[in-house]
Amino acid sequence: MKITKILCLSVAAVMASAQAFAQSSTSCGSSVASGSSCWTCGTNCLAVLDSDGVMTISAKNGATNVYMEDHADGYRWGSAKNKIKEVIIGEGISYVGRGAFRGAPNIESVEMSNSVKTIGWQAFEGNNLHNSLEIPNSVTSIGLAAFWDSNLTSLTIPSSVTKIDTQAFAVNELTSMTIPSSVKEVGNQAFRGNSLLSELIFEGDVSNITFGTRIFQDTPDDVKLYYPESEANRTALTNMLKKAAGDGSTGGIPKDATLMAYNLDENGNRVLSKGYKYDSNGNLVEEYVYSPDGRSYQKYSADGTLLGKFNADGSEYVEAHEVKRIYTVSEAEAALGKNNRNTFSIRYR
Repeated sequence: MKITKILCLSVAAVMASAQAFAQSSTSCGSSVASGSSCWTCGTNCLAVLDSDGVMTISAKNGATNVYMEDHADGYRWGSAKNKIKEVIIGEGISYVGRGAFRGAPNIESVEMSNSVKTIGWQAFEGNNLHNSLEIPNSVTSIGLAAFWDSNLTSLTIPSSVTKIDTQAFAVNELTSMTIPSSVKEVGNQAFRGNSLLSELIFEGDVSNITFGTRIFQDTPDDVKLYYPESEANRTALTNMLKKAAGDGSTGGIPKDATLMAYNLDENGNRVLSKGYKYDSNGNLVEEYVYSPDGRSYQKYSADGTLLGKFNADGSEYVEAHEVKRIYTVSEAEAALGKNNRNTFSIRYR
């Protein structure tokens, strides 16, 4: 009975605290424009929502390294949550709080200053960002489910990021992602549920990345992984793919997944060198060996049998016909055959 009473009092205290927070944060001081709402979002942190739906998170009195509070339960903005259309995170804010804008379905634009270093768990979960998000070069860590189900269609991860947490970009509409060389950790299910994902491009030493499980759960079967050519990188990706799908214990390589090795030319452009196609059981099915310019490749079966030569786009490669200069009628007859009815001209020098 005593324990029950304590629990009831604790729940009541949390609800009262949340209610008091919401009530005390709906009125603004004289320094805030009429028609706006404001909240204290942490020590030296102020959030102001104007009548146009623009929410600005700013540091008070020029403070730096300001942490925006965690509020994972989503009660921070109360009924104003659905009014937020745009978020501006100002200079001085270094941490975007856990669940900061979770479940705010009308946010279509987020602008972050270069002071932001960490994007907290579920910070922008359930927003409507599409291709309007730009992560600044100051960010080093992207938290768990930070952009879960945010309708992202394109995104550039800056070269400052070292950690992509579990489910960070899960359940979006991404078609292509580039993983910069700075990234050292990719968490479980990081790209889960991106039903349009066709390629993932690694720019650095893949063998230095720690991968989680089920990274490609519920993505297309024919995902292509591009990586700088090295046997260490290929081994690292092969090992990653073995736990990239399934239930985490018996996961296998996604059906038709292909590893695509490349080198950089003098202009820094990627030139394909080799490719390795696997089946859903992790068995090598085909190997591709590209020409030095990357424009064509030879296809081999797993046992080394040549299956043909193709252009980079997969169309059948046609060898260029040899050009031979002809000077006499006898040379023409030898080249075309005496009974050939095709006409030709002879140029004399």
